[in-house]
Amino acid sequence: MHQDVAVQIRDLTKMIGNKPIVDGLSFDIPKGEVFGLLGPNGAGKTTTIRMIVGLISISRGDVLINGLDVKKNFKAAMQHVGAIVENPEMYKFLTGYQNLKHFAKMSKGVTRERIHEVVKQVGLEERINDKVKTYSLGMRQRLGLAQALLRKPDVIILDEPTNGLDPAGIRELRDYLRELASQEGIAVIVSSHLLSEMELMCDRVAIIQAGKLIDVRAIRDRAVDAAEAQTFAIEVDNGLYAAEVLSTAFPKLTLKRVDNSIEIRVIRERVPDVVHALDANGIRIYGVQALNKSLEETFLEITGGASNV
Repeated sequence: MHQDVAVQIRDLTKMIGNKPIVDGLSFDIPKGEVFGLLGPNGAGKTTTIRMIVGLISISRGDVLINGLDVKKNFKAAMQHVGAIVENPEMYKFLTGYQNLKHFAKMSKGVTRERIHEVVKQVGLEERINDKVKTYSLGMRQRLGLAQALLRKPDVIILDEPTNGLDPAGIRELRDYLRELASQEGIAVIVSSHLLSEMELMCDRVAIIQAGKLIDVRAIRDRAVDAAEAQTFAIEVDNGLYAAEVLSTAFPKLTLKRVDNSIEIRVIRERVPDVVHALDANGIRIYGVQALNKSLEETFLEITGGASNV
């Protein structure tokens, strides 16, 4: 396994009787990435997470954490993982600090200094000595994250982490997870059925429908391959004439006219040629913009408009 890959999923399958709940998932998750499992309720996201962390058995396939097989070397593999599956479970009659101290006793090598370090990381210094029953849902999520971070994991797994959070809490969690990935080099895996949140939070998403992997799509900071066709919008002073010029100069070019803009689909390296052809024919160019489909458009296109998302 490549040293930068934190998680490998190979043909991961869960059968209930003769019915596949999760059916042959395969993908890699590198360190330093926020990776999303996106799909409708019932798509198999939580089942996938439960198999990764060993809460349910794997019917077929493999999960490797830092090269360690979860089925063959479960305890060692889980030393690299921090997870919150569904809601973080805390003792509400204890303080936040007492909860973390309790969980620290179940893990080797977690010092008092490490507890204070994660408390500061998640921004709970002022409330850590208050009882958990007085915490808001957002604060309990942060305490759950602190618990998950105690062992300095290479992988953090969160199942529907934004459920029940207000907009401010969602933004705070989203920013914090991205910071964890980029600054700590942690692979963060999140599941959700909320398209808008996944688009803002994730670097890539695996789109899952009826237990099957439909596609893995890049969302953020994607370096576009020079050989990959993209859609570009070119704003001009005469859209009709521009379309005629480009159709003549590039007979195989895919284009459409939208008012005084021309949308073309070409590889990035051909854009200067298109611009030159327009300019050579006296067409004034006001702007060129790469058009990227939103995650919602991509999801609906791939799944054929699946509901419950």
